[in-house]
Amino acid sequence: PSKGVIQAFLDCGYYFSSSSHLDPKDLWWFLVFTEGLLKDHKLTVHVVMEDNAAANRLLDTRNMCRKEEWAFTDYKEAKIAAAKGGNWGDYKKGKGANSKLLTMLKEKYN
Repeated sequence: PSKGVIQAFLDCGYYFSSSSHLDPKDLWWFLVFTEGLLKDHKLTVHVVMEDNAAANRLLDTRNMCRKEEWAFTDYKEAKIAAAKGGNWGDYKKGKGANSKLLTMLKEKYN
């Protein structure tokens, strides 16, 4: 992102966290809510270029789950099964390993 975009995030209270493990060009910015219903929760903004494979994989996941019942069911069941595991990393790995949709999109973008 440009210096102006970075400054705008900083001016609005966001902080840079890290790059995604899926793609180092997927930059994660966080905003911590300090009051109200979402107090102490975080909002994540992914900053990527249009051709970013990780972002396109996320967008395709969303679009296919909206349009294709099999994709929605597959992704939902993979997430539920993965949530029964241990920690956050186990959840992310389990979700990816057990979803036909995510496997298909991984092959498409790799």
